[in-house]
Amino acid sequence: MGALSAASCCVQEAFGYDRSLVASGKALQWKTALQLLSEMPQSTLQCGALHCTVVMSACTKTSRWHMSLTLFSSMLSSRIAASLIAYNAAISACEKGRLWATALAILSLMPMCQMHPDVYSFSTAISACQKGGEWQIAFLLLNQMMLERISPNQFSFNAAVSACGSQGFWELALCLLLDMAELGVLPDEITFNAVMSSCEKSGEWRVCSQLHSEMLEARLQPDAITFNAEISTCGRAAQWQRALEIFRRMPADIVAPSVVSFNAAISACERGLCWRTALLLLWNMQDHELRPNATTFNAAISSCEKSLRWEWALQLLWNMHEAGVDQDEISFNAAISACEKSQQWQMAVLLLAAMPLADVEPGTISFSSAISACEKLSLWTSALALFEDLSARASPDVICFNALLSALEKSQRWDLALQTLKRMSAAASHPNLVSFNATLSSLAHRWVQAIALFSHLPTGSLVPDSISFNATAGACERGGQWQVAVALLSHMVRTRNPCMVISQNSAISTCERRGQQFHRWLPPTASTRISGPRT
Repeated sequence: MGALSAASCCVQEAFGYDRSLVASGKALQWKTALQLLSEMPQSTLQCGALHCTVVMSACTKTSRWHMSLTLFSSMLSSRIAASLIAYNAAISACEKGRLWATALAILSLMPMCQMHPDVYSFSTAISACQKGGEWQIAFLLLNQMMLERISPNQFSFNAAVSACGSQGFWELALCLLLDMAELGVLPDEITFNAVMSSCEKSGEWRVCSQLHSEMLEARLQPDAITFNAEISTCGRAAQWQRALEIFRRMPADIVAPSVVSFNAAISACERGLCWRTALLLLWNMQDHELRPNATTFNAAISSCEKSLRWEWALQLLWNMHEAGVDQDEISFNAAISACEKSQQWQMAVLLLAAMPLADVEPGTISFSSAISACEKLSLWTSALALFEDLSARASPDVICFNALLSALEKSQRWDLALQTLKRMSAAASHPNLVSFNATLSSLAHRWVQAIALFSHLPTGSLVPDSISFNATAGACERGGQWQVAVALLSHMVRTRNPCMVISQNSAISTCERRGQQFHRWLPPTASTRISGPRT
């Protein structure tokens, strides 16, 4: 009788822990649930799968996904038979932690443990892959569901559509949307927004517009994400007027524009060279009680840069500082580029020097813009000084080398240009055709070196273009080397170079100065083609 009473007390105590544990799990009190799980008396009732599952769910839902996975691992090592809910909770924990590979491992483990994945198992694994940027695996998992005769639901499709859409595969995302209709799964706002967002990178604004219309036909309410996707897509496609029209339509559809909405509209103005509208949008943000961020200011500065409004670009850069918004490399690069395009080389150099004061490390783009600003005014010494400053910090890229070569070309510093080209070849940055053409142009009065450099081009992977031929032929013309100029043109004819018609003028000019008959030195076919049929 005493033994029966003791057993009854143990069972009552165990049920008391069960009730408390489940209550804590439902209330998302993960700390309390963990404590109760650790305090459960082993003598009363062995800790089972249900208890662990309750705690796992509580941990996952409160972003303590790592604890959930630790508990799941302990269940497996302790040979506690995990239920379908436990497996799903573990996959959900992986999804929260963006551990797509672990989610797949758990999903593949289920059949080995005589556990059949359900729609939630697959859907959560697809979502984990989507968050990890693994769109191919997400797509394959969706197909695997159908092969196993598990009908995908709205969540499954939304995760797969978002996975494909986030990588810009709008055609695939659109196909999945059409598949939903065939399978009788109704798309929601998340589905349409994901497909519309996928159109942004490729600028498929017509598709985006059609999807917006279909949302309304399906009696779905477009939200800020819907409008933002359409505005951004129109902006990317240079449809800035339509982008602004959609932005202005938001209040009429009872959708409050967000910071992202303003950023997308201002970026559209940048591509449409509407700097005034960009500034108005920036100032109007305060009417909506919105605070501009770095993206907002950078888009506005870039808009001024594209429209050659360097004064406004500098003003906005200062406004960023006053508003307490951290300036970044993009902010300074856009302002420096604005000064470069407006031939304000001194201001460009000052901005470059001011970057470290704002805790912003200037990069190769920053230096390239400043060097180009000096190049436009043939200030080769300043350009060279900036280049050497960059070289002391990092390895210059092709753009930096080319900016310096262009400055040296305009100043006819052929000796330094040849040295720079040689230095470029020795560095990791391999010269491109722009590099060779700038150096060839610097050799305007050095025909021997020009011919030598030109003859070096075919040995590599670069094919001479009209600039290459004209620069070399021009050097020969200035040196009075008409035979070389004609031989060069003859080579162009034999190789059927498309630049032949453009470059023949230099050879004609050279021959005329020497009183030579131009056509007699060309191959018969070329002479006929240039002279035209004789009557």
